[in-house]
Amino acid sequence: MRKQPADEELLPLLEVLEEFNSHRSGLRVQVLATYLYIAANGPVPMPDLQRDLKMSSASASRNTDLLADWDWRGNPGPNLIKKEPDPLMATRAILSLTARGERLALSIKRILYGT
Repeated sequence: MRKQPADEELLPLLEVLEEFNSHRSGLRVQVLATYLYIAANGPVPMPDLQRDLKMSSASASRNTDLLADWDWRGNPGPNLIKKEPDPLMATRAILSLTARGERLALSIKRILYGT
């Protein structure tokens, strides 16, 4: 049984973190920020994510790999986002949510806003 919280307004955020973590345990806050940025702005070019979240290209690549179907180590990932070549610039990736990523976004909105 959980203790009665002193500040119930923060409980929805805790639920969001638990929901996100259920897709792959041990994910860092920077990975959650990457997912939320793509969910809020996608489809989005990788350089925009790097600029707006102030991360290096290596960090952005690693964080997005951890959200994709396979991570950078070759392990199965949570398949929340997809990285596709930009038709205007083949060396650049366009980031968007997968169907599973869309369902997670809806679940997060339900937790936060009851929608």
